[in-house]
Amino acid sequence: MHTHAGEEAHVLLEGQILYALGEEIFTMEGPYIVNIPPMVPHSFQNLGDRLAELVVIFPTNVWEYDVLDSFPFATPRAKAIAEEAKRGRHVQPNKE
Repeated sequence: MHTHAGEEAHVLLEGQILYALGEEIFTMEGPYIVNIPPMVPHSFQNLGDRLAELVVIFPTNVWEYDVLDSFPFATPRAKAIAEEAKRGRHVQPNKE
């Protein structure tokens, strides 16, 4: 996981991605856009057998980030979500 002061957007054109965004773990399948607010810890991992087509957008030219000592994809919950996604059952992020 890492965090940075600037906003980040992912344009997932094709593929299947497992995301950790703050405390949430969810999957997305392209085409989809994921917005990552500033200072929110995040990480992502390709779940597919092929390359995922992902465009990452940073609306600032400042690139300073902190790597966090957190590995959310190693948890039993994340592994279960990834397996469900590979079977076609996606876990969506909470909508608040």
